[in-house]
Amino acid sequence: MLDKLLTGDAIWFGVPALVGTLLFVIRMVLMMFGGHGMDVDHGDVTDGGGAVDGHDAAGAFKALSLQTMMAFAMGFGWGGILGMFTLRWDFGKSMLVGVAMGVFMVWLLALMLKATMELQSSGNVRLDQAIGTEADVYVQIPATGTGQVKVVVKDRMRIVNASWEGDGPAQASRVRVVRVNPDNSVVVTPV
Repeated sequence: MLDKLLTGDAIWFGVPALVGTLLFVIRMVLMMFGGHGMDVDHGDVTDGGGAVDGHDAAGAFKALSLQTMMAFAMGFGWGGILGMFTLRWDFGKSMLVGVAMGVFMVWLLALMLKATMELQSSGNVRLDQAIGTEADVYVQIPATGTGQVKVVVKDRMRIVNASWEGDGPAQASRVRVVRVNPDNSVVVTPV
């Protein structure tokens, strides 16, 4: 079978199919064992005016990543082999099928990467979302100083510094957050 892929016009499809698939399998094995595959650190590149991070290159350079080239090579090679041996088409039609399959594989890769990126979420909790919520006093808040409260924001409990709005009571166990200060402390009133 291998000699059939590497002779005559089939070599134009066999080499990209085998190399692309081999590199893809190596990358997947490395990723399974905790590596990042075959990522290359591009370092810093200059654009004449200043340093530009190599990982934030223009969209054209992002399109020519190693993953993209492997996906195109696999799709082109196996698509051309499909056209040549399964459909029994001539070299020209098989080349068109190969290019179409290569473009499809790149599109599929982009679609999967986009879906993967959409799974990410920020773990940051903005404290201004606590305004209007009730909180428990954690460290007693003096009349003219700060204490601490436990407040739940977006299903996460936070302990933050707190002070009274105006003159607060001597003791309180439940309070309501009315304002967030620039230093990420809160201003509270008794409930």
